[in-house]
Amino acid sequence: MPTTDILVRGDSGFATPEVYDTCEADDVFYIIRLKRNRKLQNLAEKFVKISDKTQWQERDSLLL
Repeated sequence: MPTTDILVRGDSGFATPEVYDTCEADDVFYIIRLKRNRKLQNLAEKFVKISDKTQWQERDSLLL
């Protein structure tokens, strides 16, 4: 089915180079939830636009 998008979703047990490589080689979308740790949090911080502390009025303008 060449026009079907596939999404692979998994937890940290699936966070292996083989899973990433296979998904990327086959143009498959993937989401892997990793356990929170300080190093990952520091790396991800610059990509977070909306936090739990963001006021509702600010959210619309941040999503644009």
